[in-house]
Amino acid sequence: MKTESHIIEFSNEIDINLAVALGNMVVAFGRLEDMLKVVIKRVEKKDSLKEVIDRFSGLDGTIGKLKSYCETHKILPKPFYAKLDELNKSRQDFVHATIALTEDGKYIRFRKLNGYADLTKDIADIEKISKEVNGIIIDLDRTTGQQAGASDDKNIIVTVSAA
Repeated sequence: MKTESHIIEFSNEIDINLAVALGNMVVAFGRLEDMLKVVIKRVEKKDSLKEVIDRFSGLDGTIGKLKSYCETHKILPKPFYAKLDELNKSRQDFVHATIALTEDGKYIRFRKLNGYADLTKDIADIEKISKEVNGIIIDLDRTTGQQAGASDDKNIIVTVSAA
């Protein structure tokens, strides 16, 4: 059995604006992966949402795998696939992950930020990518007919509440 550990490596002093931007990007892409699962459920109309989520759990739940599934089953119009690839690559350009095997046979995932030469520009780029992800989520909702007449504001797309 494999055990995966996550080690996030930041410098001792991290710019708060960078931390917020990266946090927003993580949330945006998490929502995008979940929205693709919801779209698969809506289009296929046979499995429960839980079954769809279970089918794509773990490493199989990546945006690339979900995109391939949607492409194979012709779930979305073609322009979505290029945009998904572009956004996923843009995100990967900012965060690089390496998987290594430890001496005791466990897998460890090291995640390092790529070198930031111009922090102000990089933060702006990360925020732009996050907004584009929000936009594609709105477009996915409209395409599947679930959000007709929704607001054109692509900055805020969801309200989260918890008990």
